Amino acid sequence: MMKNLDPNVFSYGYPVPVLMVGTYNDDGTVNAMNLHECTRTNAGGLALCIGPRSKTHENIEKRRSFTVALATIAGRFMKKCQ
Repeated sequence: MMKNLDPNVFSYGYPVPVLMVGTYNDDGTVNAMNLHECTRTNAGGLALCIGPRSKTHENIEKRRSFTVALATIAGRFMKKCQ
């Protein structure tokens, strides 16, 4: 399920939301990375900071696709944003 996030979700300051970035490895298995280096762009997109030495970065370069989801504790973060 996709959710339209409030502009203040990714504002500067703490607490910083934790994201899960999902990709596929060469053998078809799932690669998941938790990420806290993220900000919203002026155009409304996400700017993700994924280091070039990570497996996730390598998978994104190869497949040109990935999935991003908010990591939550029992949905508390999502309820707070509504």
